[in-house]
Amino acid sequence: MPRRSEYHKRLKDIADMYALVWYAGVESGDLAQSVAALVPQARLSTALDAISARDYEQAAAALDEDAALVRAVLAGFLGGGGGGGG
Repeated sequence: MPRRSEYHKRLKDIADMYALVWYAGVESGDLAQSVAALVPQARLSTALDAISARDYEQAAAALDEDAALVRAVLAGFLGGGGGGGG
């Protein structure tokens, strides 16, 4: 996601991450463990740091969600915490 050159693709990636964490129907801890086995925490943190306030607002608008919720879910998950639960 951080290397996406097209803005709409970047927003789609953010929306996809949110939807997977929030609506997967899997305990967020189990999902986090599965992701951690594939992606180093440093890369997840880099992705989180690359998301701007504008990105959250735009992705949330596309999802018809609150930007603060999208930010909290991704921060909780990408930052290593709980996050999902939908």
